[in-house]
Amino acid sequence: MVKRTTEEKENVTEDDVRTRLKTLSPMLQQEYLENLLRRMNLTPELKLMISREIVELYVRRGLWSNAAKIMESAAISFHNPNTKRDIYKQAGILYARACDFLTADDCFKRAVEQAMDKEKPFLKKEIETIYLTEANNFENIGKRQKAVDIYERIKRTNPEESVKRKINEKLVVLYEKLGKIREHLDLRDSMR
Repeated sequence: MVKRTTEEKENVTEDDVRTRLKTLSPMLQQEYLENLLRRMNLTPELKLMISREIVELYVRRGLWSNAAKIMESAAISFHNPNTKRDIYKQAGILYARACDFLTADDCFKRAVEQAMDKEKPFLKKEIETIYLTEANNFENIGKRQKAVDIYERIKRTNPEESVKRKINEKLVVLYEKLGKIREHLDLRDSMR
């Protein structure tokens, strides 16, 4: 357990945190940072910095969902829509990697709500690209069903015709590999 020392300041700065992190092992870093996050008197910027450090520790260990929760809670502290949008987008990416697609969708929706009207179409396209990348990553490591789940999710958002065609081509192959013969045949026939 990281004990609070008498020389530790009540109002910690980013430099104080970074200096202290250099002296701790990864597990103690995590505990120290989590203890700091529980403090009520942190500035939003310091809270975000601490959150990003914890997220990095979680990501290294493959704890995507934990990392996403930390990122999502960091967004609450901000009133600046641009910062809030970026934080929610990062949380959405982490939830997608954790295969928690409903929560990822929720975070992405919040990110889009924070965006200015002229940015929304670009952000929606970026989110589609994020999902396509995740699906491709799952395909590459042999997690075909998770890739199928993402491709089907993207298809339901009515993507552009070229994207839809690529997704259908991938789904035909994945359905066959997964033994989903009916879906494979139906999709193959509808593509002709």
